[in-house]
Amino acid sequence: HIIGMIRLYMLVVQTRPQVIHLQWLTIPLVDICFIWLMQRIAPVVLTVHDVHPFNGVGARLMHIGTRVARAQCRGLIVHNEYSQQQLMEQGIASDVIEVIPHGLLKPNESHATRSSSNKVRVVQVGTVQTYKGVDVLIDAVAKLPEEVRTSCEIAILGHPNMDIDPLVQQIDRHGLSSCIRTQFQYLSDDELATELDQADIMVFPYTTISTSGMLTTAIARGMPVVASDIGCFNEMLTDGKNALLVPPSDSDAFASAIQRLMGDPDLRYTVGK
Repeated sequence: HIIGMIRLYMLVVQTRPQVIHLQWLTIPLVDICFIWLMQRIAPVVLTVHDVHPFNGVGARLMHIGTRVARAQCRGLIVHNEYSQQQLMEQGIASDVIEVIPHGLLKPNESHATRSSSNKVRVVQVGTVQTYKGVDVLIDAVAKLPEEVRTSCEIAILGHPNMDIDPLVQQIDRHGLSSCIRTQFQYLSDDELATELDQADIMVFPYTTISTSGMLTTAIARGMPVVASDIGCFNEMLTDGKNALLVPPSDSDAFASAIQRLMGDPDLRYTVGK
């Protein structure tokens, strides 16, 4: 990363841009130095995806570095008003923050043939991290009636950024290996498109969220969504209209919402549009 940032700085020196936009802070304590250097050439603007650095996990120095780096930037971009308000509560002036809504991610098209199975497919996809509430989803599935569990397939897909052993043990403890399919690895764009083409419902049992590119993918595809009633979810979605929203970390409410969508194809169609 340091070598990459040196190359970036050399490019900035050579090209003298009018604005420098950074999409991520990779190693904040390193990035601080280069932001300071580049800021002497042109204003540095940063997109803030996660208002709370690393969603509350990671080393304290990484959190401190992120806040210092943000303070150095001439402007910050967020994708919703919730994130703007959160940054303002952290002491960042409102005139530094620009809200630019996250565009809908154009869905890839796959050529996969839909399975002839009558099972309803429920999918949670994306990097597996603690705040995304995979454990809440597993508990919710365990609380579904037996006849409902046998009529669905739950897929948990994505590269893990956490210890997945507790999740695997949780699935085994509840005896859910027959209805929960896990694929703890990176999905290519084509693999992701195939999985989403096979899915009936997307779920987001997050405990915190600022911005979700995967949600914009679900919206672009017209997929019915069950999500926690927090952050950008309750800003972008309306309960009963284009999603079912439930209290965060409430596996009973999540199970009820999943069961409701599974048993009502007309409702799935309605909230998917």
